[in-house]
Order: sequence, then structure tokens, then C-alpha cells
Amino acid sequence: MESEKIELIIIISLIASLIVNGLLIWYAAKVLQKLSYTYDNIGALQDINSHFIEHLESVHEMEMYYGDDTLGGLIQHSRLVVEQYESFNEILADLEDGIISMQEDTVEETQEEIDAEKEIR
Repeated sequence: MESEKIELIIIISLIASLIVNGLLIWYAAKVLQKLSYTYDNIGALQDINSHFIEHLESVHEMEMYYGDDTLGGLIQHSRLVVEQYESFNEILADLEDGIISMQEDTVEETQEEIDAEKEIR
């Protein structure tokens, strides 16, 4: 009688654990999708800024504007913005790698719990 209660508690705990792990995997996948979307958009912004810098430099080299301090400052500012995008891009890439690693660990833990449940039965 007592052992049946313990078995029931263990089974209920295992089922609850599987449900929670499933929800965590689903949540991690959603977060990863959002990060991927953000990562792609940051890359597009970086490309736009790179083209903008090239355009500014070509205007700065024109005879009419050559040596213009305002354009020179704008070019420098654009380069700083692109550097910030690049550093943010690296942070997102590192974060994305970390989430994938965490997701793989969670899947392995869930599989171990399923295997443990099979051994109990």
C-alpha cells in the first residue's frame, strides 16, 4: 500500500517534470527564433551602414567636397555606428550559441528521464 503511493508520487513527479521540460524546450525554441530574427536584421542594418559609409566616402572624395570637415565627421560617426553593430552582432552570435547548447542539454536530460521511467516500469 505504502509502496504504491510512493510509485504514484514518482510517476506523477516524472510526468510533471516531462511537461515542464517540454515547455522549457518550446520556450527556448521561441527565444531562439526571435534571436535569429534579430541577428538577421542586425546584419542587414550593418550592410546598409557599410553602403552608406562607402557613399559618404565617395562624396567626400569629390572635388567639390574634398576635405570638408562636416563630411569627414559624418564618415567617422558612421564608422563608429558600424563598429557598434558588429560588436552587437558578435554578442548575439555568442548568445545564440549558448542557447543552442542549453537546448541540447535540456533534450539530453529529458531523454535521460524518459529512460529512467522505462527502467522503473
